[in-house]
Amino acid sequence: MSNRRLPVSADAVCPSCGARGVRRIGAIPQSSEFAGRLLDEPFAPTDLCRCQECLLAFRWPLMDKAELDALYRAGTTENWSPASAGPRPDWDLAAAWVAESNPRADVLDVGCFDGGFAERLPTGLRPFGVEIHREAARHAAEHHGVEMVADDFADLGNLERTFDAVVAFDLIEHVHDPRELVASLIEATAPGGSVIVGTGNVDAPTWRFERGRYWYCWYPEHIAFISPRWAHRAAASLGLEVVRIQKFARNPVRRRVLVEAAHNLAFLLLPQSLLRRLRRSPSDNPPIWASSRDHVLVEFRRPS
Repeated sequence: MSNRRLPVSADAVCPSCGARGVRRIGAIPQSSEFAGRLLDEPFAPTDLCRCQECLLAFRWPLMDKAELDALYRAGTTENWSPASAGPRPDWDLAAAWVAESNPRADVLDVGCFDGGFAERLPTGLRPFGVEIHREAARHAAEHHGVEMVADDFADLGNLERTFDAVVAFDLIEHVHDPRELVASLIEATAPGGSVIVGTGNVDAPTWRFERGRYWYCWYPEHIAFISPRWAHRAAASLGLEVVRIQKFARNPVRRRVLVEAAHNLAFLLLPQSLLRRLRRSPSDNPPIWASSRDHVLVEFRRPS
């Protein structure tokens, strides 16, 4: 996403490197939902901004971590869809990457939820997990054989062992500092092992087209957004190697492409008042663009 002509946001501060004078990409539509739960009032207006030093994109102003934690605690497991629902090209690709590097690997899934990723692991790979939702963690252990080692990724530095591969899907967008998260994942990784993260790609052409109004940053629990360029810069600062990067669509069904493109073009160009009437809904939430290759899977390697 080119920021050459974007205005500087004087008050915004990068939550990762602390740089000031970051670029404002655009306003994010307001939301009254959090983690699938409808709230009494919408959140305050926010902007999508990008740091020119570390290239992290993020929501500004940021909610305090205590406020975020309270919102997560107010929800229940029922607010979340089953992790195994729908296509998961990122899981299939990550499982293949791990097996290719080490067919007998111990694999730690941070934020494993109900253990759906463990289903994709080839025979010989042993699944371990970190999950804060107790019911989801119980399901992962009982139905998918996931051995739980912690309930919060903040505990990664205190584990008594390391793993051949550590994966984290749909987690990095929920933390204030993705670089810090990658550093903590590396702490749980054996020398020569891999860390694989999957999340949205703020440099995807469809995201660049819609800027702050893109569907992926509408969810208020999504607060930080990375890209391949961010990954290379973060790896260099942490002394890691970027092994490979794969862009992908969450639901790459061809017949959806034109329909979703038309819906998003209408959302961008038509007045919101007209859209509300056409939708018969007061909500201003952007239409999902699941057929777009707007996600990215990154494999980092820890030096031996």
